[in-house]
Amino acid sequence: MRRYLICSLLLTALPVLAAPALPAATAASAAASAPAEVAVCVHPGPYGQQHMLGEWFITLHPAAAELSPALPLQLAAHPEYAGSLRGTLLRQGRQVQVAGEMRDGRIGMEESVDGTRTSGLWRGDVVPGSCGELIEGDWLDLTQPTESWVPFLMQRASR
Repeated sequence: MRRYLICSLLLTALPVLAAPALPAATAASAAASAPAEVAVCVHPGPYGQQHMLGEWFITLHPAAAELSPALPLQLAAHPEYAGSLRGTLLRQGRQVQVAGEMRDGRIGMEESVDGTRTSGLWRGDVVPGSCGELIEGDWLDLTQPTESWVPFLMQRASR
């Protein structure tokens, strides 16, 4: 229940918590890297839980993508909370559990490396013009002593 509440609060507070926007060049390069076949949106939005189901790849520090391997993320419908998501992220050879929500093109997720405590927070928005195939946002590693949001780019795996 705690996870559900934190994710709901995170989604509600995203505009207030929003870090400075990524440089325009990053957003432009993300939109430019979108596959050409998504130019015409089959499902133009709003984007919610159903849109997020499946496999995604996350790149931390997208401006320096060559330094950060793409992290596979698998999302499914949460079995306990209607409309919510649950899944796994593979980072440094370790499976990390994630849970969260996607509402109106805005995602908020928590992660847990031990399955008990929240070890990270994810917040992001669908990139305009990407037909929901790209999400830009920030990740906070709660295992570190200082608060430092790290930019990320989430891209749907090819279908």
